[in-house]
Amino acid sequence: MLIAALLVAQRRFAEPLTGLSPLLVLLGVLQLAALGLLRMPRWRTGGLALGAVLAAWSAYILGFEPLARQIYDTRTFSMAAWKLIEQDPAPVVLHHMGKDAKAIKFMVNLDQDLQPLFTERPEALAAIPGPAWVIMDQSELATLKATPLARLAPVLSGRFDKNDFVMLHLPVPPNPEGCPAAPGSLHSRPMTLQIRLAIEADAILLPAIERSAAALFRRDPELAWLADAEVPDAMHHLAHIRQQRVWVAVLDQQVCAFLDAETFADALHIWEISVASNSQGRGIGRRLLERVCEQARQRGFSALTLSTFRQLPWNEPFYQRCGFVTLDAEQLGPRLQQVLAEEARHGLPATRRCAMRLTLPAEPSQS
Repeated sequence: MLIAALLVAQRRFAEPLTGLSPLLVLLGVLQLAALGLLRMPRWRTGGLALGAVLAAWSAYILGFEPLARQIYDTRTFSMAAWKLIEQDPAPVVLHHMGKDAKAIKFMVNLDQDLQPLFTERPEALAAIPGPAWVIMDQSELATLKATPLARLAPVLSGRFDKNDFVMLHLPVPPNPEGCPAAPGSLHSRPMTLQIRLAIEADAILLPAIERSAAALFRRDPELAWLADAEVPDAMHHLAHIRQQRVWVAVLDQQVCAFLDAETFADALHIWEISVASNSQGRGIGRRLLERVCEQARQRGFSALTLSTFRQLPWNEPFYQRCGFVTLDAEQLGPRLQQVLAEEARHGLPATRRCAMRLTLPAEPSQS
């Protein structure tokens, strides 16, 4: 009966049950053994019972369990989707997946925490500005026919928890003037740069930006390992964003850089400035720094501080051109001494690290 059931299941689920041959051979051997035991009264009862248990156990472990695992598989689609997201970071939208059930099944497969956006109605999804990644049940595509998203073709299709799912990529909105793009440019209008406080949807973008920025370290043999080092995940950045301590640079409607700073009694300390590799060399890091300097001055801070690498062109020399001064050992103070010591404990070469300070002019008093 088990052999017959498996053969029927193989015809019904041909793709998931392509590896049934070993199980069918095993069940055939057990069937022959059972026939042999019929002629052995002394062993018949116990042998047949044992054979039945072995047959049922083998069918479950080698047949039904793999079938259920593949039918209800969520990891294959989730990891394929995440690979695309990492290649082109953008906010993730889970459409009509709720905040539990399928949404959780998608997120638990990822190696880092995800803070997606959730939409339930087609109009809400159509209102989200690109770029963004959208994951939904394939059946939901029919509900988008009355929206501008109807023309989008799925970039990924696959089975997810018994259902057919798709992934869409919402592009950057077109030029409002409707003019064709000039050769070699992303848009017909000049590139625009906006500096603003980060929002929660930005969190997922920042790890990829930091990894991209770190590729510069490959130019220095002693520091090349930093290009492949782990970076803080999206949840780390989300916590800082909620503290309103992260600024981002948005170039042509895409987040391309960020600055993370923390408030201390004596100064605003910059922990990280990262500019994506394809946006470097355009003065974006300097613009971020200028904005934060202005914010710090308005908030009454007397200085900005940071730690960085000595004599690395995009580190100490860059900050010196922005007005920062490298501090001698006796000028550090306990806080910056602790920062440098902690960096050394994490493997950064102490002889190449330094702390810097930018003294800010006082905010003019209003009379």
